[in-house]
Amino acid sequence: MIRPLRNPNLEPLSTEAIRRYAPAIYAKGACEDVSSRYGFFPTYRILEGMHEHGFVPVEVRNYMRRDPAKMQYTKHMIRFRQPGAVAKKVGDVIPQIVLLNSHDRSSGFEIYGGMFRLVCSNGMLVSDSDQVKPVRLRHTINLVEDVVQVSEAITKQHIRVFKYIDVMRKVQLLPAQQLDFATRALALRPVQPGVIQPAALLAARRNEDTGNDLWRVFNRVQENMTKGGIEGRTASNRRTITTQLVSISSDMRVNAGLWSIAMNMGGMQ
Repeated sequence: MIRPLRNPNLEPLSTEAIRRYAPAIYAKGACEDVSSRYGFFPTYRILEGMHEHGFVPVEVRNYMRRDPAKMQYTKHMIRFRQPGAVAKKVGDVIPQIVLLNSHDRSSGFEIYGGMFRLVCSNGMLVSDSDQVKPVRLRHTINLVEDVVQVSEAITKQHIRVFKYIDVMRKVQLLPAQQLDFATRALALRPVQPGVIQPAALLAARRNEDTGNDLWRVFNRVQENMTKGGIEGRTASNRRTITTQLVSISSDMRVNAGLWSIAMNMGGMQ
């Protein structure tokens, strides 16, 4: 697995950095294993089209295959922001567009709404609610135009997301409700039962995240789930520590699931 290119200041990524961390974006063809009916569409053309419409790449990921020769075809992800997004941030979060694609049919072309939290350099997905749904597109000659249109539409929907965040900040959770949130969250990550206690996910890593409102509880759990470092015990009572989520699929599943739990507990879904 190639670890994601960390970019806490959200500076636009150079072509060299993108090629290094996500070579599949610049693939010139599909994997030879795919069907002859598969319509190849190079991701770098999407990158260029998004840039022309004011979206700049700020994070990339590329899934690792055991066969290095197949790395250029595997699942890859790009996170975009608009140049003015940093200045227009609400609280400590900045809206993003998240694109997912592959050239070996391990993933279709998908577009998600996302957020980037400055205080902990954490990305999250918000496209798992009735209001902000992920969009899946077919590889066609109009794909670039379709991606740009969908991305612009999701960007407008981010206004709703900021309203949801405001609601979360006002919802106070009792200790039992916080534990319920953590318990439901823990089920999203495949961990051996009993290794991690749900209460461990509620620990704050910084003073800004201390509090009982839903937004802070959500952020504490999200960071602890995705960044790892949580101590636990195996069935044989051996000490263990959770690792950071670096898998594209796991990271997206966990983040989308956490947002859904938060929306549900806040009465917004």
